[in-house]
Amino acid sequence: MEKYDFIKLMLQNRNLSVNDKKRLLLLATREIERVDTGSKTTKGTGTQGGTIPPDPPVSSHRNIGFDYISPSILHGFLLRYNQDNILKYTCHVIDDEEDIENIKKSCHTECYELEKHSELINKRFVDLLEDYKKENPLILQSKMIPLMRAYITGKDYKGNPVQWSTLQIKTNWNLDELQQWGEKNPHMIPIPGKNIANKQRNNGFMLTERKTSNLSGQPIRNFNGLVIYFKSLFHIRRDNSLKSILRYNNQNIEKDYEGKIHITLDESKFPDNIELLTDVDKLLQGYKQILKICILNQNKEFGEITEIELSFYEEENHTFFCIHHKNNKYGKTVKNTIERIGKDQKKLIKNQINGLCDLFVEADFGENNYYRINLWDENSQMESNKIDRIDGVKYLMRF
Repeated sequence: MEKYDFIKLMLQNRNLSVNDKKRLLLLATREIERVDTGSKTTKGTGTQGGTIPPDPPVSSHRNIGFDYISPSILHGFLLRYNQDNILKYTCHVIDDEEDIENIKKSCHTECYELEKHSELINKRFVDLLEDYKKENPLILQSKMIPLMRAYITGKDYKGNPVQWSTLQIKTNWNLDELQQWGEKNPHMIPIPGKNIANKQRNNGFMLTERKTSNLSGQPIRNFNGLVIYFKSLFHIRRDNSLKSILRYNNQNIEKDYEGKIHITLDESKFPDNIELLTDVDKLLQGYKQILKICILNQNKEFGEITEIELSFYEEENHTFFCIHHKNNKYGKTVKNTIERIGKDQKKLIKNQINGLCDLFVEADFGENNYYRINLWDENSQMESNKIDRIDGVKYLMRF
């Protein structure tokens, strides 16, 4: 597709906001000017499920070096992945004959064949990504894409062997050992639930590498446990609640910052039944970076220990994760905050927040000044809005 046809297609996308269309027009104008001056660009394609990630954008949101990526882009892709009638079997065990029949029908086989199933999973992922990026090319900037590709194929977009997640897992749907297991156990399901396991008299593929989930502390011993762990990396829900994830991780955080931080959960605003499709690894990384910022900016006048209270709730069409630094004031004035974003905050936004969620701060700025500032969202400029009195500083991650 020619770049100008692509720009036209994007402008017709109903999901784009007015601000997004304005930015797209600005990009189009710059591209035309660049071509007119004789500049040249090159494109490349890769293998194993996607195009080579694009070069850095030519413009920058708020003039800080990179463009804004809407969290809805990642959410939309994860939703399609989760609802695909083949890819969904990479996220949970198979314990229903109807599911097996669906896989056999899609693979055009009379019996279950692991090799054919693995090939179809890879094809579905490639097709899904190729289709989705036509509408949302910035999905290629998400770290979830290489993670998913590695989980399915064991390779990066160049075809090189690669491990996945912060646990550096090598097991994937294309692993030689898994395929060899399938050859030795023909027609057996590698991720069977209890009913199917009893029926086939086989508990599925056992892992040669043993890992411990960084979200729950639970051991991952077999392929069943691995697909459940993979699911937990992008789907927060009751059996993988943010509350349970944080309680496990907060123990290690308080040990690492012993005597410097105390973390509590606001039980009245932290239900465990909220569902959210997102990059859970990135969420945790962003959370830890915000805690680090809070500790570094703790004003000893308000206490030696950084007091943090967490809440997680739904409001209108969004889900909010609030990190409330209760015993502090914001270290800059409202004017200075809007004029220049801090070095640590810029790093946080670039490495964790952008494409994951929007970020706001509500704070006591001193002298009875209480404001909410959009540190990172779709708006091209930061703005301050007066709010009711609050204690301390709140970082709001909006999904």
